[in-house]
Amino acid sequence: MLRFSSGEEEPGIKTTHRRFDTEFIKEVIDNSNPDRVYVCGPNEMVKSVRSSLEELNFDMSKTFFL
Repeated sequence: MLRFSSGEEEPGIKTTHRRFDTEFIKEVIDNSNPDRVYVCGPNEMVKSVRSSLEELNFDMSKTFFL
C-alpha cells in the first residue's frame, strides 16, 4: 500500500522518498501482488504511474484513477 501523509513520521509506517518511476512501481507490485491499485495525485504523476503500469503489463482493469 502506498500512503501519503503530512510528512511527519508515524510509528510503524514504512516510508520512502523515491520517485514513482517504473522500477519503484515494479518493486511494489512484485512485493505485494495487489488485486487492485488506486492512483490519485497531480496529473503528471498519475500519467507517469499509468504509463509505468502499462509498460509492466499490469492488468489495467484492476487500476482505478481517482
